Amino acid sequence: MIQTVTVTVNPSLDRTLRLDALWPGGLHRVRQARADAAGKGINVARACTRLGEPAVALGILAGNAGRALADILRRDGVTGEFEWVDGETRTNLKLVEPDGRTTEINEQGPTVPEAAQRRLQERLETWLPKVKAVVVAGSLPPGVPPSFYGELVSQAREAGAFVILDADGEALRAGLRHQPDLVKPNREEAERLLGRGLGSARDAVEVARTIRAEGAARVLVSLGAAGCAFSGPDKEGWIDALRVSHLESTTGAGDTLVAGLVAGWLRGLSLPEAARLGVAAASSAVGREGVARPDPHQTASWVSQVQVHQA
Repeated sequence: MIQTVTVTVNPSLDRTLRLDALWPGGLHRVRQARADAAGKGINVARACTRLGEPAVALGILAGNAGRALADILRRDGVTGEFEWVDGETRTNLKLVEPDGRTTEINEQGPTVPEAAQRRLQERLETWLPKVKAVVVAGSLPPGVPPSFYGELVSQAREAGAFVILDADGEALRAGLRHQPDLVKPNREEAERLLGRGLGSARDAVEVARTIRAEGAARVLVSLGAAGCAFSGPDKEGWIDALRVSHLESTTGAGDTLVAGLVAGWLRGLSLPEAARLGVAAASSAVGREGVARPDPHQTASWVSQVQVHQA
């Protein structure tokens, strides 16, 4: 049964190209190529589905790239419902070297008129009586103001859903004013929001606390290989990252973490325990090909290895 809906205003068709090495200005021959349906909310929906908590992905698509994205998502077994606009859904390039280092080149996306934004809100409204969690995530394309995320957060909260916001810049700032249940900035997004740098995971606990004071009920700051820090109404602390012996792709790791948070919340877990599940899922995903594709059995076996430290 679908209990989660994700909203992705600016999806992407992600093309991952594997190279022997990356030399700026040089000629490169691709060893392997693949395409994935992507964008933060779509990644979360896929990872949730793989973790046993099916989600529906709402969004806005355009052109041939949009049709390719929708076809891939169907093959992934994820329900998608989209509004269509003129132009082309963006194609993002991920250039992966043998050591796992990834260079990303992201397009801007098509202009989304206000009418399409309202249709998307209406589509969300039809799902709100049926679901328990809503994830609003990703960048904003041309034509969509930062305030739109605040509108979506309010719309979902008024319906009684648990709302997770994963955004950047002014969209994150605008969404915080509407008191989402959880926000998950990464290190760079948190630094931009607060205008200062972050140190260790232990130091990031105070940063998570500061962001929570801006309006979110719970905050988790993801720090990549350094783990993550969390702050909630009754518990604060940090979580160590798992050591992964083999990296295939780090793209979508943060979105897989969000999927673990959603799955944990749906299963009645506390914020630290849901974050443990998210870290295990993200660790599983980075060792597999594609974007945000955790292995559910591996995730379950790794959860006990994730160390939580209370502040």
